[in-house]
Amino acid sequence: MAFLQRNTTIFSSTSPSSPYIITLNKPSGTVEGDMIVAWICGDTSFRRNVTTPSGWSIIYNQSSPDLGGSAQMFGYYKVATASEPSTYNFQFSANPSNVKGILTSYYDTNGTGTWTLSSIGGGNTVDGFSITSLPISGSGLYVTSFLNDSSDNPTTDNSPVPEIARSVANSMAFITYGGDYTATNHTITQTFDGNDDLYANNVIFAHSTSPSVTLGKINKGGTFKDITSGKVYVSGVWKNIVKGHLYVSGVWKEMF
Repeated sequence: MAFLQRNTTIFSSTSPSSPYIITLNKPSGTVEGDMIVAWICGDTSFRRNVTTPSGWSIIYNQSSPDLGGSAQMFGYYKVATASEPSTYNFQFSANPSNVKGILTSYYDTNGTGTWTLSSIGGGNTVDGFSITSLPISGSGLYVTSFLNDSSDNPTTDNSPVPEIARSVANSMAFITYGGDYTATNHTITQTFDGNDDLYANNVIFAHSTSPSVTLGKINKGGTFKDITSGKVYVSGVWKNIVKGHLYVSGVWKEMF
């Protein structure tokens, strides 16, 4: 099993105009069953809330004014359906001076299945050069993110998973990592080249692959295809299933 990045979309801008919406494109290549993770950041000294599109669940709602700083980072996730929109709108409750949005879709090389949120660590903050994420435990898709309330570049780290994306502009520096990992009370330390409020969030998603045939579908190439009217969908063509036989490579194979 390996959890790999499908693709990433990044949005970075100064203050969006009313109604304070940022629009993120669906990461290219995203297919049904992918785990999509969103990090939404705003630079503001007053409390802001974020309204998500339908179908998104919260990972962490971090308002750094609650933690003594002047930026916010929110985390959300959803499992991609067969009819995902091409864009997603995330709306701030009031005007942030700067915003960032990062969407990343991940997939399991073993195929599609059921995702569960198994462990969360978030809300850690420090006014310095380095920040360590809060301990979490478990195995699965490991995603961690760091925010710096200034345009200070992320430098060294001790992450066991690959870097996914970074964005250093508009008074905020953001970096995220993701991949498969097994750990107990694992932490990551991220160092920046400047000294300002730093924030960390991390999460583990557990994944259980589905059997090859389920709920009237068959798993082919990591994607479930519908089985209807006594037919099976193979290589873009519907093949008939009749008289206890299965049509394979142009030949009927007896099943029972």
